[in-house]
Amino acid sequence: LIENSIFNLEIDSLGISNATVNYRSFREKEFHLLLKEIDFGVSQFRLDSANYKNKFLFTDNITLRLTNQQFVFGDSIHQVDVGSLDISTKSQNILFRDINLHPRNSSANNEYHVKIPELNFRGLDFKMAYHENRLKLDSIRVFNPEINIKQTTRKAGNKDLVPYLFDLFSSLDIGKTFIDNGQITYQHYFDGDEKHFTSADLDVSIDGLYIDSTFLEKPLQIEYFDQFKLVAESTDLFGM
Repeated sequence: LIENSIFNLEIDSLGISNATVNYRSFREKEFHLLLKEIDFGVSQFRLDSANYKNKFLFTDNITLRLTNQQFVFGDSIHQVDVGSLDISTKSQNILFRDINLHPRNSSANNEYHVKIPELNFRGLDFKMAYHENRLKLDSIRVFNPEINIKQTTRKAGNKDLVPYLFDLFSSLDIGKTFIDNGQITYQHYFDGDEKHFTSADLDVSIDGLYIDSTFLEKPLQIEYFDQFKLVAESTDLFGM
């Protein structure tokens, strides 16, 4: 009787407002996640119904809004602060506002500082992301990003940020990528050699971007996109 009741569970709508989730795992290595100011909604939930078997998590739509969040990356050096995050499985869109990625302290060999006022993911295949651990989207648009990278080692180490990005998804497949009015500063300090690159008013468009973990092994030996276009002003290339 209990199995039949659960199997045929139906919910027209469900909402949770201003919730907090505090999760801690001690398997293999300690992991702690604190989410607060959560608004969550589900509409037209049908558990394993024949008409809904192809729906993502058996629903017409899942909405999720997170406000004022902080996440620590696996390198234990960097964290990202997010002003707000809005997700809708029906529209297949994710909207981030006020992203700020930065080191938690100044001890990292390679440091990343990234500020993004707005970041849009459109046409996200939620089922593929959930079941296959692959991120596939129609487009990504990044508005007014400010990127500052400082490297003091040539190779990624255990404390470098980039390898941990592939812990989230095994591959990234984006139809179109747009960066509007970006600013970037890159500095490296190798064996007493100090150089830098800066660029402002940076606009980028990329068609057919595909990246997987082979990027870490051969970052410059594989074609990762079909077409790339860049327009930049106020550029200083490896000035001293």
